[in-house]
Amino acid sequence: MSYAIATILVIATAIITYWLCQKKTDRKYSIGYVLELLALGVCALVNVAIFAMVIWDGTFMDMDNPLVGGILTALFSAAIFEEAGKYIMFRLGLLYRSKPTWFDSVIISAIVAMGFTMVENFLYAQDGNPAVLLRVILPCHFLFGTVMGYYYGKAMITQNKIYNLLAFVVPVLLHFVFDAAPIALINVTKNIDLQNLDDSAFSDTGMVVLICVCTLIAICVWIVYGVMIIKAFKQISKWSAGHELQDQLYPETFQKKMPCTTRVSRSA
Repeated sequence: MSYAIATILVIATAIITYWLCQKKTDRKYSIGYVLELLALGVCALVNVAIFAMVIWDGTFMDMDNPLVGGILTALFSAAIFEEAGKYIMFRLGLLYRSKPTWFDSVIISAIVAMGFTMVENFLYAQDGNPAVLLRVILPCHFLFGTVMGYYYGKAMITQNKIYNLLAFVVPVLLHFVFDAAPIALINVTKNIDLQNLDDSAFSDTGMVVLICVCTLIAICVWIVYGVMIIKAFKQISKWSAGHELQDQLYPETFQKKMPCTTRVSRSA
């Protein structure tokens, strides 16, 4: 069953990636370039996983206060580390695009995010994680990648560094809000014997209230993010159909100095 679910997740991610590529109505990406972007997303996940296992090693999950530990885990292990990995690989992938536009920034960032989530979803399915079905319905890494590419493109066009900061900070915040309640809930309940509740950490009533609040917050966040994801799909379609976000990110003089100019010509 886990292999079937994993296959469905991979296919769903591939469909979104294909859809993103089809939104490029001019100077379409070569298959090789798309595979490179997906591979960069996979590299981002591998780097984050190595860092988490070797250096981080679940620092916050074993805190005395499981609620705070879960929230901090969502912020650092999930949001900051994952978005940092994708941001670095997205910037690398953009360098290999000849004369990239603002719209390229959006699409390339989203495709890198798809490479990341493709493998992550597969691993979730293999572990039998119940959250895996939610990931089919809510491809949130697509949303995070779209936002990252939008703000980075805006930073390059306007030459305003605040947007470069937002290209990282906003996806981190979106990622954190999405993961905070579920991870906190998992951390709170993982070592609790529901048949023998006591007052060692929470009262019986307090525990029930905490679980209910985390669950309610998670459901509300999922609904809101579902709406945001739909709007992201619609916005990309709008940008694709019109002439918005078609300004080049880099001046021509900078393009000539890029070390990978000869390589990018094949993927333009």
